[in-house]
Amino acid sequence: MRGPGMFKTSETYSWSNSWSASIGYEAQPINIALGVNVEASGSIGFEYEFNLPDNYSYGLYYTDYYQFYNMDVHTEYIACTKTCHYWSEYGTATARVFHRREYFVQRI
Repeated sequence: MRGPGMFKTSETYSWSNSWSASIGYEAQPINIALGVNVEASGSIGFEYEFNLPDNYSYGLYYTDYYQFYNMDVHTEYIACTKTCHYWSEYGTATARVFHRREYFVQRI
């Protein structure tokens, strides 16, 4: 880009996630079922304006920032044929969520 002038930009990020699980047990006369559905969605937008002074060339740069979440995960399992067996697993997981984008203009 070369000045003089005004540089304007805008962005919008949208996301949608879903997760579902179900479990069932059947041994007559008992029949049990449980289901869970979780959905999340959202969007985030940015708008920037930069004044570009006269007679210089400029580059547009950006830096993305993320939030990180660490979590412990505990999962219970059950498997039934003629008899039922139970077991558990433990672990950790990390999720990264986009937080914001910052633009900056630098003279080249």
